[in-house]
Amino acid sequence: MNRDSIIGFVLIAAILVVYSFWMTPSQEELDARQRKIDSVAQVRQQQQLLSSVRLTRLARLAEEVKQQQSGSRSSSCFSCFRWRQPLPIPAKQGKIWCFCTCHTR
Repeated sequence: MNRDSIIGFVLIAAILVVYSFWMTPSQEELDARQRKIDSVAQVRQQQQLLSSVRLTRLARLAEEVKQQQSGSRSSSCFSCFRWRQPLPIPAKQGKIWCFCTCHTR
């Protein structure tokens, strides 16, 4: 190896070292990246919680529909569960509480 080859390798090594120092993220950038990762994880956790609540509600609704279809009168049906208020539809015996007319007053 001659002198020019050694100088070339030293310059390449120096360029690589300077580039690696230059491209290293600062502490502020690392903190910002960590905050973003944490917020994404928090949103995903909230979405999982909401989906589990929805699944629980759907299971409850399915059970109520099964009870209603089997002929038993439950304390609430799909419509009552959905709107939770009586519908002001006049009937001969009183107000209809849902579209399936299982609850009247």
